[in-house]
Amino acid sequence: MLKQLLTFSGFTFLSRILGMIREMLIAYALGAGFWSDIFFIAFRFPSFFRKFFAEGAMQGALVPEIASTNNTKIAESMFWVMTLLMLSFVIIVEIFAPNLLTVLAPGYLGDPERKKVATEFIRITFPSLLTISLSAILAAVLNSKRKFFAESSAPVILNVVMIAVLLIASQCQKNVAYALIWSVLGASILHFFYLYTFCYLSGFKIHFPRIQFTTNLKNVLKTMGINSLSGAVMQINIFVDMMLASWMPAGSLSFLVYADRIFQLPLSVIGVAMGSVLLPNFSRINDYPAEQHKLLEDSLKMAFQIATAAALGLCLFSDFIIYTLFCRGEFSQQHSHTTGSVLLMAGISLPAYVMSKVLNSYCYAQKKPWLPLRSALVSVSANVAFSLLFMKIFGCIGLAMATSIAAWLNISVLLYSTFGKTIFRWVKTLIPSLLWLAIHGLGLYAYRLNMHFERSHWAISLATFLFISIVFMMSYFGLGHHFKIQNFFYKFKEHTSVQ
Repeated sequence: MLKQLLTFSGFTFLSRILGMIREMLIAYALGAGFWSDIFFIAFRFPSFFRKFFAEGAMQGALVPEIASTNNTKIAESMFWVMTLLMLSFVIIVEIFAPNLLTVLAPGYLGDPERKKVATEFIRITFPSLLTISLSAILAAVLNSKRKFFAESSAPVILNVVMIAVLLIASQCQKNVAYALIWSVLGASILHFFYLYTFCYLSGFKIHFPRIQFTTNLKNVLKTMGINSLSGAVMQINIFVDMMLASWMPAGSLSFLVYADRIFQLPLSVIGVAMGSVLLPNFSRINDYPAEQHKLLEDSLKMAFQIATAAALGLCLFSDFIIYTLFCRGEFSQQHSHTTGSVLLMAGISLPAYVMSKVLNSYCYAQKKPWLPLRSALVSVSANVAFSLLFMKIFGCIGLAMATSIAAWLNISVLLYSTFGKTIFRWVKTLIPSLLWLAIHGLGLYAYRLNMHFERSHWAISLATFLFISIVFMMSYFGLGHHFKIQNFFYKFKEHTSVQ
């Protein structure tokens, strides 16, 4: 399984690096203001529903069913069910886009120009929900067969297309925001055909509309419905941030999005990769509860050890990361400072998000989707309450603070629901890792105190930072493994032979 995890993480890392390059170009071209805010609203709107209908909801329901039965006919039926549902939904949104914008960004109601352009952008991007939802079914088929290359490499398409469009539009002196928004739709179509090619080569083909409402299909739809509720609850956190940011000064939403782009790099490379790889493996050993529970404990410990190290780096060097990547062109030094503060607050929640990906996969494999739903309800309630409180004091930084608190409440409830009181025994096993991280953290903090990146050339600061990061990783992971403080390689090998 370690090989599968490295494959998924490697391509996810490549995609996220390209994503950061994309965001650097967007920041250079649009800065943080009118056009960037509107673009990010339209870009995120279909993503909200994508995570509601596809990705976690779809894969959490479909992968365990295919992995346990080794029958892909159910995926073909799901393909046509989702086609009908998503096509109908897209048509409704296209018609009522102005009304939806009233809920999505109520702060825009007093600005007719922003409302007009945002409505137009949403109508351009929203059809991508159909192709992305269908792509999630294709990814579920491949993941159930433990073929992770296609799904992990597919997001590269969006980033390559958007980078190319950014460069071309800038040279042609066209409206960059309009060019970008059309590229999102085009990339989603390419994404679908890319995944279908791999499915076709693996033996899965889509035939003329064929829907057989078998018991298995009904079970998948029922599970997907519960998963969707859980995903929707968590997406409300993002939805709330977008709504509240629309009432703040121009650029507030952009600060959140730019910081989130950096935050998503370690989250995807660690959390999403582990969740995607573990889901079919958890499903295949459902009949071996002892082995499954051992795999869960080991995976959670590994996720915690890696995520806390990444979170430490994000928090200590948030301002440097944002300044180095984005502070140029239309993106000012003040923009950089605010975004860095948002990233600092978000970085605190990274271990919680990563561990929740592992636990969600475990719950989906056991067909207990109500556990993530229950914890998500607690999370979103806390996020709304703290967002309303903190935004008045800290602005958009307060929204990031509220989201971090909600993330830790979510994982706390989820851990206790899964382990019960035995969770405290597992938590004790993390103490050596925390002490080991604290020792390394002191060294990084000393380096940060003597880091004057704003007065040095960015290339020199970046080279020094990368060197220190490599030394940190070699010591933290290498020596930690040598002294048996961390032992992830052995833990994953232990379960690769389980069928």
